[in-house]
Amino acid sequence: MITPTTRNWVVGILIFLVLTTLAIYLWVEYQMTLRFGAYTQVVDRGRFQPQSGPMMITNVSLLAADGESMIPGQSILLQKGKIAAIGTQLTAPENTTLVDGSGKFLIPGLVDSHVHLEDSPNDLLLYLANGITHVRDMGGVTKYLTWRQQLRQDFVGPDIYITSEKVNSLSGIEAIFNSWTRTRINISSPAQANQLVEELKNEGFDAIKISSFINEDMYQHLLAAGKQKGIPAVGHLPYAIGLSGLWQSEQTELAHVEEITKALNEDFGGYNQSTATDYLKYVHMRSGEIATKLREQQIAVTSTIWLMETLPEQKFALPPLLEQLPLAYANPGIVEGTMLAKGWLPGHNSYQLSSATLADPDALARSRKFWQTYVAAIHIITRALAENDVQLMAGTDANTAAVVPGFSLHEELKSLTQSGLTNAQSLRSATATPGEWMQSNSGKILPGYDADLLLLDANPLADIDNTRAINAVFRAGRLFDRDKLDAMLAAVRQANDAARTKSITAFE
Repeated sequence: MITPTTRNWVVGILIFLVLTTLAIYLWVEYQMTLRFGAYTQVVDRGRFQPQSGPMMITNVSLLAADGESMIPGQSILLQKGKIAAIGTQLTAPENTTLVDGSGKFLIPGLVDSHVHLEDSPNDLLLYLANGITHVRDMGGVTKYLTWRQQLRQDFVGPDIYITSEKVNSLSGIEAIFNSWTRTRINISSPAQANQLVEELKNEGFDAIKISSFINEDMYQHLLAAGKQKGIPAVGHLPYAIGLSGLWQSEQTELAHVEEITKALNEDFGGYNQSTATDYLKYVHMRSGEIATKLREQQIAVTSTIWLMETLPEQKFALPPLLEQLPLAYANPGIVEGTMLAKGWLPGHNSYQLSSATLADPDALARSRKFWQTYVAAIHIITRALAENDVQLMAGTDANTAAVVPGFSLHEELKSLTQSGLTNAQSLRSATATPGEWMQSNSGKILPGYDADLLLLDANPLADIDNTRAINAVFRAGRLFDRDKLDAMLAAVRQANDAARTKSITAFE
């Protein structure tokens, strides 16, 4: 006869075994999530050594320091990784390589202010090949600190500004599950907040990434500790804080324009199909006031608009969208995903609607209206930010579903222009503004600035799409010509093709 005590022991052991098995499974999936790069062979960046030594770009049209015009007929001398001189009558020192800039346009190297490297080192080549000389990783791990150190020695890739993983204030089982399945840090006391900031500062992280799910007490302690240590707080607008709390905080940046529209939706009381028009009127009414506050508090905003614009397509018409993307260059592990980490493809895309919703005409109509309104609100706020001179930085959320590293920044710049920015404003959001915000000594073409430059065959002030017309990239004064850039792209594509397990050319 089984006694109650024995039965309880058996049940307890079974529960323990089930939980242990689940924990091991989640841990393995978590490790797979962190190791997307293992899905494709890592390309040896050493194959793409740039031409180095003193250089002079001659007879080029270069972007003025205010970003509003091109100055024709200029020569620019690059020495020891810096812009040494600019003028119309420069004499090249002995042993200087001359680069003919006739008919070409010189702008600062581009900055993508919101990326996720996702342990995919080949993406560093994609950024450089697309004219991006700086990226800001918004969820970094210690490995990226090593990457940055290597890049500052060989320059075959962009410099990296590295934030911490998102900081939450969860506790108990929820905190354990969250840290196992997602890259998150949890704090629950002032002592933990102080210790975390101390560790991040000592390790070399540039900023603290704020989560949406941090409570007000931990938020305030974290920001106070960051201010004391000189490390800024950036990222999401916590639900516990809202816009009114933001104005009283020390947070220096919002990682998405949608952080503002989500907060406005909370203030509005939540819109639906019947109140969507009124919500947009409310957003428009509040937009100028919010933009003014952001400017006064010197809070920068990163865009990630193009991703938001794709959400209706990813939800309702995913295959046509995927067919337009340069998927061959995206890491197959990220595109295909894992059991816990959703990918980009039909049936496994994190944004795609359920089959039940897609089969329900009423639910489909409600969802379509919701997301169309969501995007429209973002456009309203973006225009207000530009009109009120808020620090607006172009960012893509690269490696989120459909956002191909490197290529996506050019889409983002086009979306910014279509949202109401001038071509000059859009270009500034990916050059001077993030350069100033990151204090990187880049983003303008002036003597003494880092020689991170992009030589174009067409004028981006005439058409923002011309940022794609890349003739050459200068990284710390080192020259990567078009042939070298094409070789980078070909190598990444070849590695991806060899690792791919699912088709990216035909979708059901």
